[in-house]
Amino acid sequence: MARFPSASPILVGLAMLSCTVILATESASCMKIQTGPLLTIIGGFVIAALGVFWHVHMARTESGAAPHGVVPSVKLQSEEKEKTLTNIGDKSPSGGISVGQDNDKNTSGGIQDVDRGSDSITETAANHVEMPNMELKKSTLVFANKIRTFEQSYDSKREQIVRMHVGGQAEREGQTLELKALDAEKIAEFTKTFLPNAQFLHSELLRRLQQRGIDVTVPPPPRGISIALGRSLLQLDITVGGLPGYRPVHGLASYLEMLANSLTD
Repeated sequence: MARFPSASPILVGLAMLSCTVILATESASCMKIQTGPLLTIIGGFVIAALGVFWHVHMARTESGAAPHGVVPSVKLQSEEKEKTLTNIGDKSPSGGISVGQDNDKNTSGGIQDVDRGSDSITETAANHVEMPNMELKKSTLVFANKIRTFEQSYDSKREQIVRMHVGGQAEREGQTLELKALDAEKIAEFTKTFLPNAQFLHSELLRRLQQRGIDVTVPPPPRGISIALGRSLLQLDITVGGLPGYRPVHGLASYLEMLANSLTD
């Protein structure tokens, strides 16, 4: 509102211009315009000019900097966040271990932790880091145990559903729907969480084995059937066809272990 006095000459000019236009129209048309309508028209122009000026003034105020002495809330939140991160980075709860140094150690150490094995494999693939054979072999064996545990957890859930007492037709249909939902959940989790890492390990192991001239063949049945089904998971679109056979993820784990154990140090 402090800028309205500076707009007074503009408003007076608009009013005079409006009056001039109306008088010119009156002279050209030879029609007498009464004072009341004339004042109404001029007042309308003035109100419209005030509205336009107010709109422009508010738009400039909102887009401009904050008034003096007022700190934006976003800036305060940013400063508080930086201060908190600085305090955490300076000292850990254990009493003196730097978080930044800890992260550097984990990154340079490669795949050493079972809990972060999958993330480390993906990171290594993205950065094209050449891991030593022993480290790749160890990571593959850890990953194989993880996907076995994954499938065993779903096998336990499936057994619980199957063992439920089923009486009527409605209960049997409900049980069937639960089993289908469980299978869909297993496929979705395997595809998102484990399949990309399995494909990377498979291609990397085969590449190194081929460089050394080592040919790894699938053993004969019955063990070879499970391994062949597991290997097929790397090429099939399981989101459409589903997981083939009995415990195919176990077969994939055995196949990756076979490749890793064939890799020389």
